Amino acid sequence: MPPRQQPNPEFELEHYKAEIHTMLLANGCEDGTAIQLISDNDRIIRGWIDPKGKGPIITAAIAARILLGNEGVKTYEE
Repeated sequence: MPPRQQPNPEFELEHYKAEIHTMLLANGCEDGTAIQLISDNDRIIRGWIDPKGKGPIITAAIAARILLGNEGVKTYEE
């Protein structure tokens, strides 16, 4: 059996962002808007995936809803 690999935090973050992007699109968000929301909220998203074991688990679906419903987040919808 090969040795167990250590998780790659950057890979996990990019995978999580891709899942959030998919969920934003599924919730009716335009592609450009979804990309902008993820970019503008990078620090917040990193906090959701940070493995410190504090707080609730924020799935990609929940993250998308938070980003779309958060009053502090720009929607970029015209």
